[in-house]
Amino acid sequence: MNKPPSSQQPQGTESYSYANWRERFLKAILVGSCGVGLIAIIGYFFTGTGVNIILAIVAYGILLSITFITGIPYLVRAGILLLLLYVSGLTSLSDHGLRDSAILFMGFTIMTGLLLPIRSGVYYAIGISFFSLLLFGWDDATFGDWASTTGIFVVVAVITGIGLRRSQDEFTKTQE
Repeated sequence: MNKPPSSQQPQGTESYSYANWRERFLKAILVGSCGVGLIAIIGYFFTGTGVNIILAIVAYGILLSITFITGIPYLVRAGILLLLLYVSGLTSLSDHGLRDSAILFMGFTIMTGLLLPIRSGVYYAIGISFFSLLLFGWDDATFGDWASTTGIFVVVAVITGIGLRRSQDEFTKTQE
């Protein structure tokens, strides 16, 4: 008979759920972010200003806290990580310009869709990012640059949001 490979069979009595997957996913993202964040902090010492270095160290301290302090609820840790991503995008908008911040806002949007249980959360993230680009993205950009970058961001973010939502819907159906 056609038995699924052992890698597809449930391990022991542990049941698989989206909530358990999200918890493991968040832990992996937090630990990975701590490693990459340390490299970024070191880079700030060579390229950043005093205020940026202090902000980066504070953000890294918050990241370490939500990663290694046990007992912090999932939604609080996920929300703080998303807030750190958003603030990184917003500060990048003033420090490095529109294009760099659009990449960080895209990361914020994708992580929102992956981490939050609210299926429409990704659309809120797109809206928040779009309005941040709309309100604060004019400093160093011409209208053409702003329109192009913001338009590409919105198109890719909406397509990604639709894909994430479909994926979540289908996963939920398999759990019923």
